[in-house]
Amino acid sequence: MPLSRKILRAQLLIAKYTDEGTLDTPLTDATAWLGLAWLGLAWLGLAWLGLGWAGLGWLGLGWVGLG
Repeated sequence: MPLSRKILRAQLLIAKYTDEGTLDTPLTDATAWLGLAWLGLAWLGLAWLGLGWAGLGWLGLGWVGLG
């Protein structure tokens, strides 16, 4: 099958399952929310990492105070 026919077939499939050519199906909505949840977890992980570094900084200041 020539490439142009494959592209046309893919466009027809997208048009069949979408409104106005955008993939707006429950599956893609769920995937988007899952992606946002993972992004939120990543930011939460970075925040915990920052708090850990802050704790190490306070520990270092304590050692300086003791020295």
